Order: sequence, then structure tokens, then C-alpha cells
Amino acid sequence: MTEDSDEPWWRGEGGDLQGVPNAPASAPQQIFVSQGQGMPVPQSTSAMIIIALVIASLSLICCQPLAIIPLIMGAVKMNETSNYQNHPDKTLAIVTVVMSVLSLVFILLQVVVGIAMEF
Repeated sequence: MTEDSDEPWWRGEGGDLQGVPNAPASAPQQIFVSQGQGMPVPQSTSAMIIIALVIASLSLICCQPLAIIPLIMGAVKMNETSNYQNHPDKTLAIVTVVMSVLSLVFILLQVVVGIAMEF
């Protein structure tokens, strides 16, 4: 093939090339691929965590053995909200678990002090 010819390089000496795809008459359609939508985060707090927070508050004030119930409920809600960054129940679940643990620590201290006072 010579450089001074006006013929395109693909139409040179061999004529038509086999296996060369034909260009489409119109521009190809653009295809957009997205990552998809995650599960939507609820925008309101659930009733379960509010009830657990109230029970944890009551157990901290007067009835420490009652703290087992909000501890379980708070742990369940923390597990549910662990996949979401800005879930509105996440902070309430943490507060509920902390208050429940504090209540159980107080009852444990009362038992230890009660046993120590007997000696």
C-alpha cells in the first residue's frame, strides 16, 4: 500500500474484507447501568424501641429485674438497624441497652452489698 493513495487503508489491495462489522446507520443507544436502590430507611421511630426505652427507664428508677426485657428488645433493634447508617432507631436502641445494663448493674450491686452486710 502506498502513502500517496486517496483510498482508505481497509479498501486496499484485497478488496472487501471478510468479518468487518457494518457500522450502524444511526448512533448506538446509550445504556445506563446503575447500582440499584438499597432498602429505604424508615423516617419514623418504631413503637417497639419507644416501649423498650420506657421500660428501661422504669427499670432504672424502681424495678431493676424488669431491665431484661428492654435489654433484649434494644439488642434486637440494634441488630436490625446495624445495616443502615442514619436509621432513626439506632441511637434509641443504644440508649435502651445502656440503661438496661446500668439497671442490671445496680441490682447486682444491691445483691453484693446485701450479702456483704450479712457478714
